[in-house]
Amino acid sequence: MESAHIVYSSHPKVHIPEVNLLDFVFENHRNFSDEQLNRPWIVDVPSGKSVTFRQAKYDAQKIASGLVKLGFKKGDLLFFVTTAMTELYLFKLAVWMLGGGVKGASAVESHEHYLHQINEMQIKYVLTDCETYDCMKNAVDDSNCRGVKFFSCGEVAVQGTVHISKLLSEDAIVLPEVNVDVRNATLVICNTSGSTGMPKGVVHTHYSFTANLIMMEALKMQDSIMEFVINYGVVNVCLAMYSLKYGLTVYHLNKFNKNSYLSALLYFKPRSIVLYPYLASSFARDPKLNDVRQQDFLKHVMIAGWVLDSTTAALLSKNLPDTHIQQVYGMSEILYATATEIPDSGEAAKVPTIKIEGQTFTSSGSILANMEAKILDLETKELKSPLEEGVLYIRTPGMMRGYFRSSNGTFKSDIDQDGWICTGDVAFFDTQRRIYLKERANFMYKYLSHIIAPSEIECLLQEHPAVMAAGVVGLPNLETNNVTKAYVVLKAGQHCTPEELCTFVANKIPVHKQLHAGAKIVEKLPANRGGKLDRRALKEMALKDV
Repeated sequence: MESAHIVYSSHPKVHIPEVNLLDFVFENHRNFSDEQLNRPWIVDVPSGKSVTFRQAKYDAQKIASGLVKLGFKKGDLLFFVTTAMTELYLFKLAVWMLGGGVKGASAVESHEHYLHQINEMQIKYVLTDCETYDCMKNAVDDSNCRGVKFFSCGEVAVQGTVHISKLLSEDAIVLPEVNVDVRNATLVICNTSGSTGMPKGVVHTHYSFTANLIMMEALKMQDSIMEFVINYGVVNVCLAMYSLKYGLTVYHLNKFNKNSYLSALLYFKPRSIVLYPYLASSFARDPKLNDVRQQDFLKHVMIAGWVLDSTTAALLSKNLPDTHIQQVYGMSEILYATATEIPDSGEAAKVPTIKIEGQTFTSSGSILANMEAKILDLETKELKSPLEEGVLYIRTPGMMRGYFRSSNGTFKSDIDQDGWICTGDVAFFDTQRRIYLKERANFMYKYLSHIIAPSEIECLLQEHPAVMAAGVVGLPNLETNNVTKAYVVLKAGQHCTPEELCTFVANKIPVHKQLHAGAKIVEKLPANRGGKLDRRALKEMALKDV
């Protein structure tokens, strides 16, 4: 076995310029052809609205000019709650042109959540639409913020707001000269998923995003991409800015419905798509996937959010034999961090796997350029060797500035003095420096003296031919510390009993990992705002069943 060591990126080291993000993004447009400039940058699939690469900068400048006249200045923050995409990004570009930052929230949050956000950030400017204005107005009225200016987008000009159409009608564009501190000025504040507690506001800068856009070149996305990631999340910003710089068209859906998604996929024919694992599981098993294969337009499937089970990964490669299947890993705090390799040979990439003690794990690839990683023991914090699991730590130029803290406007950081951040994810590296994620450390539990990772058992259940999705929890037990219970969603038309599932698991893994609390068939699993399995909600559901 190799000795314990820090893992360095196998990608060549790259220069990260200390520049304004928009200067970095728009510099490529000087080399775009007229045809490229006239292509759509963003297409908002539900509304049908789009904006071209040529339009984007000019329209954003108009909005920025209007914002200046209404008092917006360097350092101000725009808070947005809207399902729009195209118009939202014109506002984002405008705000960044003026040296400001953006922060968003879901359109279905509670009054208390909006009120907390508004007070915490001391919001002065809010972007809404006809569906979100009333709830945002009520929250602002109940807040301690005064003189808040409202803007709106969408077809309807909402009374009490400045509609985007008014800003776009600006004749004379007058913009102040703005110089930003690229390492410290707030560009985006995005929330963590909240999977381990209350969501935290993650602050990113021009420098961290510039670094990540350069490192994202390893993803090798095609010239068009379809996604349905939340418009207030960090992945959405990464994809949009990467696409704006490198000339990709983004097709955005604001919610996922299997039938409408496949219809949009076959209509727009994007060459790349982004899927969360639980949706990839459904996608890989859908009979309509044969239509996608026959039309031969899809060349790249990117799995993000967590790891795909080996059965689904193999099924995707089988059903889409000429398509790259790529798995990536990242966090709100570090942006994109790893990606499986796409070969230059043209051969379709598959997700690498490794088998340990009878279980197959899928890789999330190698760390991106300029990054470093290490695995430390969960308890002793000693450096681990390849194939030994522990907690993953990352050091990257794409690191957040810190977490937003409202008490004094400063930032609370979990980054140590040497620049490392603990991801909270249990993982291991193989001898080729590829990473394999097992579980969030906070999700793991003990059965007697054994540490149990729920996702391992979930991946195993996914191998059953009748299973669509699975969620596993540990329930308190006086004799064994915890016992394991599974909640399972079956494929349409399939039948399987809880007892058969327990037997299936028992035949494949050691006793301490088996379903001692049984299994339950359910119609769906709880998901959080980011589309991931909501383990806290699942645990609450399981405790109610006891």
